[in-house]
Amino acid sequence: MQTHVPQDAIYSENSDQPTLAKRVFFLAMLVPCILPAEISSTLLAVVFLFSLSVSTISTGRDFLLLIAPLLLLLLVGLLGASNHDAYDAGKDAWYLVKSVWAIGAGYFLMTYIRSLRDICRAVAAVAIMAALLHLAYLAVYYQSGMTLYDVRVEEGVRGYFVVVIGLALMLANSSMREYLGFSEPAYYYLAILVCAASVVAAMSRTELIALVLMVAVLKGWLRLSVKRAIILGLLVAVIGIVLASVAQVVDQDEMPFVAKLLNSLNELSIEDYDDKGDINTNWRGFESFIALATYMNGSEFEWVFGQGSGTLVDLGFYIDLGGNELRYIPMLHNGYMYILLKFGMVGIVIYLYFLYALISAGRGWRGKSKSEWSLAERIVSSLGWLFLFTTMVISGILNKYELEPAMVLLGAAAAWVNLQRVAERGQLRAV
Repeated sequence: MQTHVPQDAIYSENSDQPTLAKRVFFLAMLVPCILPAEISSTLLAVVFLFSLSVSTISTGRDFLLLIAPLLLLLLVGLLGASNHDAYDAGKDAWYLVKSVWAIGAGYFLMTYIRSLRDICRAVAAVAIMAALLHLAYLAVYYQSGMTLYDVRVEEGVRGYFVVVIGLALMLANSSMREYLGFSEPAYYYLAILVCAASVVAAMSRTELIALVLMVAVLKGWLRLSVKRAIILGLLVAVIGIVLASVAQVVDQDEMPFVAKLLNSLNELSIEDYDDKGDINTNWRGFESFIALATYMNGSEFEWVFGQGSGTLVDLGFYIDLGGNELRYIPMLHNGYMYILLKFGMVGIVIYLYFLYALISAGRGWRGKSKSEWSLAERIVSSLGWLFLFTTMVISGILNKYELEPAMVLLGAAAAWVNLQRVAERGQLRAV
């Protein structure tokens, strides 16, 4: 069943809504696209701390419940942090803390904005701007004779995840055109075309799969159940077999992205490799293998609680990673292996619980399939699925910067739901 948002949906149109909070939210979604990760994360920290300090809404308990798993991971990591370099331990702590304040920035901004529609409109607007920025970069490089694949690999122009999120909202259902503020159908379809062009031109397997996942959840096709999980697992298995078969006949030199796409499952398989060419081709699987071996060499205590924040993975040789010759790496593409190594089985359980709590937010849809409440819960659930998938390939919420907009939106959507619950109990002061 699709989610249709009626015109009398629950949102506030009062003129005294803080305009500043809306503008700050817009910038919080945009700055990860245009500023370095360290600067954008610092700005989000400032927004979080300021909005938290001046907030008059009693939602602190709900926020703590939302971020509690991340704080627990931080504490578990500290158990073994003293065994490692303080700088490396601090970096691991920063990956978790920045996620907390990104979620918190969206959460406490929403306590002022209080309009889900305004938030969704801001996401769509940022997505369009980011898509245009990405396409403009590509046009400049394309004129110099570079292919799309060359631009991605050599120049690092990879697109923006906020475009995926905005496009997923636009494609959620037919009612989203008016809800997102498009006065004319032509503008709506043009926005979809621009964002879709950016996602395709990014040549990112992660973005394409993430888009499909989010649209499926927003449309209500991916409700959490054992039956659906089995069907999804069988579908992935069939697709994997087909990809593995076709990959054998594709020329990697002539069609590098197609070859990489077909090799996706093999690239993720955790294996040891002797040949440097195989290591480069299947890097994610190789680094996960080394991380798993490091984990298994630990003590029984470390199997349970991990080796602590600051643990480095010894590759056994130096290799060029992002222009730097490295042998000891602090971060992995496979976030689950990262968590297992540094936070142990306890960390895996905590993180999976965090994702389950997000995903299950949309399980019942509150019995209101045509309400804004349902839309908000589906947004939270879709972001849970997004983090579940991306943790396996780009380290999920532990990623340095790519998913910051998703975490800001998560905080805002979760806050909106909590505010409705408080209002439903008659505990929220009339606005």
